Amino acid sequence: MLVEGGGFAEFLEQRGALLPTDELELLRIWADAERSVYQIVQVDDTVTVRDLVLDETLTLLRDMVGGTLKPSQVVCARALPVGDGVQSVGALVVVKPDDVDDLIELLDDEPSAVDVVGFFSPPVV
Repeated sequence: MLVEGGGFAEFLEQRGALLPTDELELLRIWADAERSVYQIVQVDDTVTVRDLVLDETLTLLRDMVGGTLKPSQVVCARALPVGDGVQSVGALVVVKPDDVDDLIELLDDEPSAVDVVGFFSPPVV
């Protein structure tokens, strides 16, 4: 929730000048990266996912997403460039099949951190 909550932008504003130019550029790219919904396509040395929002395929570094993912599973995550690859950084949340369309709609509305956490929180009874 660092990005949705504004903490990342605040850090860049207050401390960005202290970073080397290449790191600052990378962090600006990260700050602009949107959380999305990915369907797991294949898991081997890497993890191939299909972005259900942008309808594009990405290959993620496996060591960052773990070995518990299975093909056809849907997750909510942020895929970011790191070195020569792309990896999921931060929270990776498994999405129930019935919630996929609602999550895509929520993310399309530029939700706040509270909105995203609320979506994944159990209902209050």
